[in-house]
Amino acid sequence: MKRALLKLTAWALILITGLTAVSCRKETVYIKDRVVVLPPAHTVDGIWMGSYTVDVLPQLGQQYYSLILKPDGTAINETKWTGQTHINSGTWQMKGDTLICNTICIYGYEANIGVKEVHTAIFNKRNGTLTKGEWRNPAPGTGRGDVVLTKKQD
Repeated sequence: MKRALLKLTAWALILITGLTAVSCRKETVYIKDRVVVLPPAHTVDGIWMGSYTVDVLPQLGQQYYSLILKPDGTAINETKWTGQTHINSGTWQMKGDTLICNTICIYGYEANIGVKEVHTAIFNKRNGTLTKGEWRNPAPGTGRGDVVLTKKQD
């Protein structure tokens, strides 16, 4: 009997500890005498990897694309254009659910050094995804294309 009570106490302690640990990671909202536990909101900062296309050169297909979004608002974008690495540096911000990155090419083909790019996408806080990704060169530039990204997990 004593052994069964000890096992029951151990299981109860494990269950309470597990529930406490899980509940600490969620947001609690109180709505008219009800408690609703929401899943944690995702953040947009981090490392995103995927591909991009160039509208005027569809025959190139998808090219490598990565985007590092630092918590301080710094953005670093690395791409490969026909095998040549390009690195852009700049800033990012959120306007509503829209991610906006403004960058300038600092490494790559000589003709691209100093070229500005604007990268945008829609961020979903609930599932942590970016959709409707796009890059473009602001005027007088004319480049544009689509971006598909997935957040790299820690």
